[in-house]
Amino acid sequence: MNKEYDFSKGQRGKFYRSDVEVTVPRTGEPSFKLNETDEAEILEAIAEADRGEALDADEVLARL
Repeated sequence: MNKEYDFSKGQRGKFYRSDVEVTVPRTGEPSFKLNETDEAEILEAIAEADRGEALDADEVLARL
């Protein structure tokens, strides 16, 4: 690996494709399947975080 790379002729988004979903496998960790209910809850939590509706750590701890 070089210490420096020249990106002056790079083109942002050249290989970007909005219709492709990429899954990066994690090695060394067991895989698992979610049931429909758990998957729906996780997707809703992600959507809430994307909307800025997530709780900060202090608020979570205060609710415990």
